[in-house]
Amino acid sequence: MENSDETYSFKLYTGNNLILSKQDENTLVGVNAKMKAKYVDSTEHLILSIGKNSTIEFKKLK
Repeated sequence: MENSDETYSFKLYTGNNLILSKQDENTLVGVNAKMKAKYVDSTEHLILSIGKNSTIEFKKLK
């Protein structure tokens, strides 16, 4: 699958593709994985949620 304005495909080391689809202006959700990535403008953080209980927060380096 190729990237488009609404869908992004990432090649993983395992050889599989992770496919994320645009939900709104700052949110991508997994098409083939239980994953959600959200960018928070006000704090400049990227919040990555995997499954039900795993959340990783990335902060912008200044």
